[in-house]
Amino acid sequence: MPHETAGPSMAQCLAAGGIAGMAVDTALFPLDTIKTRLQARAGFLASGGFRGIYSGLSSAIVGSAPGAAVFFVTYEQTKAALAWLPEHQQPAAHMAAASLGEVAACLVRVPTEVVKQRLQANHHRSLPAAVRAIRAADGLRGFYRGYLTQVVREIPFTCIQFPIYESLKRWHARRQGRPVHSWEAALCGSFAGATAAAATTPLDVVKTRVMLSTTAAAASGATATAAAHGPAYVGVVATLARIVREEGARALFSGLVPRTLWISAGGFVFLGSYEKARRCPTVYWAQREGLVYLTIDLHDAQDAKITLAKDTIDFSNTTDGMPYAFHLDFFGAVNPDDAKKSATGRKTLLVINKAKDEWWPRLTKESPKPPFVKTDFDHWKEDDDSEDEAPAFPGMDFSSLGGMSGMGGMGGMGGMPDLSSLSGMDGMPDLGGDDSGDDDDAAAAAHKDGDKAPEAK
Repeated sequence: MPHETAGPSMAQCLAAGGIAGMAVDTALFPLDTIKTRLQARAGFLASGGFRGIYSGLSSAIVGSAPGAAVFFVTYEQTKAALAWLPEHQQPAAHMAAASLGEVAACLVRVPTEVVKQRLQANHHRSLPAAVRAIRAADGLRGFYRGYLTQVVREIPFTCIQFPIYESLKRWHARRQGRPVHSWEAALCGSFAGATAAAATTPLDVVKTRVMLSTTAAAASGATATAAAHGPAYVGVVATLARIVREEGARALFSGLVPRTLWISAGGFVFLGSYEKARRCPTVYWAQREGLVYLTIDLHDAQDAKITLAKDTIDFSNTTDGMPYAFHLDFFGAVNPDDAKKSATGRKTLLVINKAKDEWWPRLTKESPKPPFVKTDFDHWKEDDDSEDEAPAFPGMDFSSLGGMSGMGGMGGMGGMPDLSSLSGMDGMPDLGGDDSGDDDDAAAAAHKDGDKAPEAK
C-alpha cells in the first residue's frame, strides 16, 4: 500500500501563504489606500489623493500573517467540531465557523487596521506619530476603536464568502469527479471574496468612518485632515443613518471597485495557499452484506477525530505537522452506535454495520468515488457463507467509536460476522491492491455470477 506522499508541512504552507499574501498586499496596497480615501468624510483629494499611496503599509504587514493564522485555526477547529451536522446544514456550520474565526482574528487585526487607516487618510505623518497620538488620546482602548464595527462587517462578509467558497469547491469536485486542485480552490476563493466584498461595502464604509474618528485630544496631535473628518462617528446604525442623511445612499458604496479588486486578489492567494496545505489520507474499503470495512492509511492517527453519522463519516488528524481530513457520504445508511475501531501506529481499521443487509454498488453516493478511496481487494469477499465465524484479528485491539458516537467500551467483538477473513491483517501489514484504487469494477466482476455483487465505482 503506498504511503502518503511527502510534502511541505502545515507551517511551511502557511508561511508560504503568508509571504505570498504580504507580496499581494504590498502590490495591491494602493487599491486599499484609494478605497479608504474614497470612503473618508474629508474626501479623496483632501485625504491625500494619489500621493503617498503606500502610507500605512508597515502596519498592514504587521497584522497580516498573525490575523490570518488566528482566523484559519479558529475556522478549521470550529468546522471540524460541527462536522457531525448533516450535509444540508453544512453551509450554516461554515457560517458559524467563519464568524467565530473573524471574532478571534479581529483581536489581532483591529489595532493594526486603526493605525493603517489613520495613516492612509493622512491623519498622521508617520507610524510612530500615529501610535503616540492614539495612545495619548485613549490609551489601549484607542487601538480597538471600531472593533465591534469591524466584527459587524466581517461576520456578514465571511457568512457570504465561505459558504460560497465551500459550495463552489463541492460543485466543481462533483463536476470533475475529483477533489479540486489548489489553483481551482484559489479561483473559487477569488470569486467568493469579490462577491462578499461588493455586498458588504456599506459596512466597510461605516467601519472606515468609525476608525477615522478622532477625539479632541487625538486631533491635537493630528493633521488638519483629521479635524476635517468632523464629529466622531459612533455605532453602526447611527453612522449608516448619518451618512445617508448628510451625503446620500450612494456614499455607502464609496470605494466599491478598489475594494472588490483588492479582496478578490487576496482571496485567490490566501485561500489557494491554505487549500494546498490540506490533504486526504488513502482510504481502502471492502464490504460484506451487512458490513463495511474501512482502512485509513495514515500513521500516528490513534487520536484522530472520527465523526460517524447515519450516512456520513468525517475524519481529521494532524500527522507530521500536516492536517489530514476527509468527508464521505455513504451509499447507504449505517448504524454508528455499533461501529468498531482499531488503530495502530500505521493504520486505522473501522468495522461499520450497515443499517440493512445489502450489497452496495459503491462506497459513496457520488460517482465516481473520490480518488483517495481505493478498493481493498485483499479483503473483498464474494459471499457471506462464513458470517458466523468468530473474528480473528491477532494483535488488533478493537473498541467502540465512543469518543465520536457517544458509545461506551465494547468489551468484546462478539456478534461481528466474518472478521476472520481479515485475519491476515496482523499488525496491519501492507494491503494489496496498491494500484487498483480506480478498479472497483474488477471487484464487481468477481461477483458477476451473484445478484448481490457490487458494481463498485
